[in-house]
Amino acid sequence: MSKKVYTLNTKKEAIKMRNKGYSVPYIQKNLKITHRSSIYLWHHWDQTGQPHRLSTGIGRPLKPKPPLTERYQTEQDFFQQALSQREKPPFQEIFALIEQFQDKIPVIQMLNHLQVSKSWFYQQKRTQEKKTAQEKLYELQVIRIKELCERENYMYGYRKIRHLYQKEHQTTIPERRVKQIMRANNLKCRIYPKKKFCYYRENKGPIPNIIQRMFDAQRPLEKLFTDVMVQKTKNGLVYFSAIIDAYNSQIVACYTSRRQNTELLINTFKQLPALKAPCIIHHDQGVIYRSHKFQKYLKKKGFTTSMSAKASPEDNGIIESFFGRLRALLKLTIPNLASLPARANMRYLKQFSRFWNSEHILTRLNYMTPLQFLKASPFEYHDYIK
Repeated sequence: MSKKVYTLNTKKEAIKMRNKGYSVPYIQKNLKITHRSSIYLWHHWDQTGQPHRLSTGIGRPLKPKPPLTERYQTEQDFFQQALSQREKPPFQEIFALIEQFQDKIPVIQMLNHLQVSKSWFYQQKRTQEKKTAQEKLYELQVIRIKELCERENYMYGYRKIRHLYQKEHQTTIPERRVKQIMRANNLKCRIYPKKKFCYYRENKGPIPNIIQRMFDAQRPLEKLFTDVMVQKTKNGLVYFSAIIDAYNSQIVACYTSRRQNTELLINTFKQLPALKAPCIIHHDQGVIYRSHKFQKYLKKKGFTTSMSAKASPEDNGIIESFFGRLRALLKLTIPNLASLPARANMRYLKQFSRFWNSEHILTRLNYMTPLQFLKASPFEYHDYIK
């Protein structure tokens, strides 16, 4: 059904009758106006000072077209640039050309001249926009991962960096993406290179290996691991003895000394409180650990002793892993540590133990620190000490 068009005289006559007080149905009947809303609209325009709108046509007013001479010159410029391109120009050149003239020439006309389908053009445009958004996101991810690695002193691998990224920025990122970014930008965890593998024939010691590399513990203070680390200093060597709990990888006792003897081990164990439940203490086949004095001390305290096989550091893997991370972080944060006095080295070693327990997150603890994991567990630490 076509729309009915009213003359300007009809509109003015309807406004005149409405001003005199005639009803809208009466005006409709006499002037043969289909919809009464037209009468209300004309009267509103007259009352609001818009009488010029009575002479406008139906629908939205069209944009004024540029003069023929200007439009002709614009089209000539477009055609001249298009002809200078190759027979099948790449999308980037097509998009740049259309973007330059789209305000002056219809897009369809330009696509027809370039012999490019409309569907292909808009599909490529959406693909390009998506690709640009992905590139911006990738650049943002690189910046954020660099900041995290620098803040954590390059002591975390891609798994922990991914966990921190998702926790701080409240967004997901694939593990493979984090690994690729860290590898491409040399942001990998800076640890000591692996040593060459050496194989030794097994030589069972006088004490059996009860642990048998079963490092999981069901409660705190069930399985303890101990070892001694040697640190070079400006004026000699420093020996760092530590005891770690297999349940939450917490350093429960540590001691530093200038001498590696039985007193170093006993002073370390004196920091442990008296235990209620049975506890297994595991160590390697070092001379000081096999000494009669130390074994007698452990037996007196009620420990069940377990010893690694000869030349098998993996039997004592928890404490060996801790010392490996300790050496790497000390080398990273304090490169000149070996040139410092022994007293400074002993202070830094004790500080690292506190840092490990309260600030260093571990993957095996669901990305929590040892103290956080112990607090979140259903066990109370004081239930297992006297």
